[in-house]
Parts: sequence; structure tokens; C-alpha cells
Amino acid sequence: MTVVHIHIGESLPDYFWKTVRQTRRFSSGEIILVIPGAFCSAPEVEELRCRAIPCEMFETLPKIRSLKKVSFLRKYGSGDFWHVTMQRLFVLEEVMIREQLEDVIHLENDVTIYFNPVDFQDRFRILYKDSVAVVPLGPSEGCTAALLYAHGVQAIGK
Repeated sequence: MTVVHIHIGESLPDYFWKTVRQTRRFSSGEIILVIPGAFCSAPEVEELRCRAIPCEMFETLPKIRSLKKVSFLRKYGSGDFWHVTMQRLFVLEEVMIREQLEDVIHLENDVTIYFNPVDFQDRFRILYKDSVAVVPLGPSEGCTAALLYAHGVQAIGK
């Protein structure tokens, strides 16, 4: 089971490394960080046994270029927040393709976990198969994908 944290932008939020530290505390699996290239060699990457991929390398993806052409999300919230929130789903799909990943948990960068995702891998596979599971999902908050599970790229690609 791989945990992926994605942050698109020029800097990292103040709480980013605290969140990744919490992920490592509970997760025995691989942790991939898609972050600004300037932070890919930060000491925390090695200390927390993560693998860092520069977020800038995804800017030229056809799906990202298409999203930028049609996205109306920039008019909501502050700055590019909702646009980037949508964009990271396409980045996650591409990371899964390039790294040939299955059984991926994506965590928003302000979400901490208190369980080892590896312990739930078999259950997630049985329950969600070729689907994507997201939390929270509700009438008031919509779907924020604070925690997202995808067994394979075909699930996230849908």
C-alpha cells in the first residue's frame, strides 16, 4: 500500500511535514510526495523515508492542459485552491501510471491518519475493487477526497 501526498504550488504549508511525519508514524508502506521541486531534497524526505517527485513535471500533461482551458474553479475560494484540488486527481492518476502503483491512498495535506493503511489493504480491495473510495462524502461537504483509496489506475481514471 502506497500513501501519496500531493501539493501543487510554489511553497509547502506550515503543517505539511507534521502531516507526513504522522503518516510515517502509522504507515509501514511507501510514501510518495508530489511537491514543489525546491523541496524534493529537503532533509525530511530522507528522514521520513519518502520518495519525492517534483510537481512541476506534471504541468504539461494533456489532461492538465485541458483542465486549465475549461476550469471555472478559479472563481471559487481563494486563488487557485479549488482548481488545484481538482488538478491533483489527474496528477495522482499519472503517478499511478508512471510508478505502476496499485492500492494507493491519497491523503490531503491537512489530514492525519491513526492507522496503518497496509492493515486494511485486503478489505479495501474486496470492498472497492475497481472503484474509488473517498471520505468525506456527504450532502453538505460534497466530496473533498480528504482520504481517497484507489486499487488501480482504471479506478482513478474513471
